[in-house]
Order: sequence, then structure tokens, then C-alpha cells
Amino acid sequence: MGFWCLGEMATSSIPALVNIYTNPPSSDSKESADSSLKALYPASGAAIRLLLPPQKLAEWFSDAGETQMNLGSESNAILAFSDAIKLDPTNDAIYLNRASAKIQIQDLAGGLSDLSRTIDLNSSNQFAFSLSGWCKSELQDFTGAEADFTTAIKLGHE
Repeated sequence: MGFWCLGEMATSSIPALVNIYTNPPSSDSKESADSSLKALYPASGAAIRLLLPPQKLAEWFSDAGETQMNLGSESNAILAFSDAIKLDPTNDAIYLNRASAKIQIQDLAGGLSDLSRTIDLNSSNQFAFSLSGWCKSELQDFTGAEADFTTAIKLGHE
């Protein structure tokens, strides 16, 4: 997967990677091609849209977002998580991951919006309340931060 650092030059390998993914000589080859395509996302053709059913594709985009976060490319991660959300709009974990990516690029309001949606979908997500409290405190909403931190503490004791 190390060739992702070549940037635009690496995108010329996408057709070969898709071929390896669709006709793998081994399971390791398919896994390597999949990991490489996720690292190259959002390059044109990197997302294997036609090869997976919608639910699996949502998982693929979510995994690509996590890969992009690990590579330090939060903007690309946000794009991948957004694509995943379009396919699976009730998955609270994807909203939470996109919130984390937005917070990394200092989009606290955007992160807070995603955290609100995470909490709407899963009101027992202690981490979402904790992160929401942190965002609110950074945005000087101390009353809201206190309420979220209190909820997170209560959830931690259940």
C-alpha cells in the first residue's frame, strides 16, 4: 500500500488494482488491492461502485474514510464518510467518524451537527456525548457542554 504516497502518479494503477480486486490470484491479492484502492480514494475509479451491493459499498466507503483518517487526509475521509452516509443514512458510527474528521480540520460546527445526528440515532453513545460536550465548550456553549458531559457520565455508569 506504500505507493499511495505517489499521489496522482499512483492513480494510473487503479485499473490494474480493480482487475486484481475482481480477479484475484489469491485472497491476499484481493485484500491488498482493496486496501490500495481505499488509500487512493477519492481518485477517479478508486471506489469500486459497480462491484458491490449498496450495503457493502457503504461499508467500503466507511473503511476508505478510516484509511484516509489514518493517512492524515481528513478532507478525503469526510468525502468517503459522506458517500457512506448517502448509502446508509441510519448508521450512527459513520456520522461519528465523519464528526471526528470534521473536528480534526477545525470544523467544530460541522462536527457538532454530525454528533447531533449520531445521538439522534443512538442516544446511548457515551463517546458522542463526550465529544459533543468538548465541541460545545470550544464553541463557548458551556451550558450545552455541561449537559452533554453530564449525560456522558450517566451513560458511563449504566
